[in-house]
Amino acid sequence: MKAHPYAHMLSTADCAIIVCGDTRREMASGYWPGDCGAATQNILLAATDMGLGSVWLGVYPTQERMQGVAEVLGLPKEVLPFNIIALGYPDEKKEDVDRFDPAKVHYEKW
Repeated sequence: MKAHPYAHMLSTADCAIIVCGDTRREMASGYWPGDCGAATQNILLAATDMGLGSVWLGVYPTQERMQGVAEVLGLPKEVLPFNIIALGYPDEKKEDVDRFDPAKVHYEKW
């Protein structure tokens, strides 16, 4: 996809989901990115549970990517692309990475 410089995996992905925020449906202005992030995390977790591979390709807040994706999809101006999720059956099994760092956890105060 020319609209996203890091989306090369879309050429071999089985499918993709474009997560968008419809600003006409916001209950409170400015919350659509958080809602889209939560939806994306749920999609990624469900994909993993189904044995699928998935990649989150960030679109928002980069205006060039947002405009490019919106143009490719013919989105109305009130519908803002948040990300692209590439989905498919993985070609390889990668080792799990543990990124937990207990030094970054703070209890009751910083």
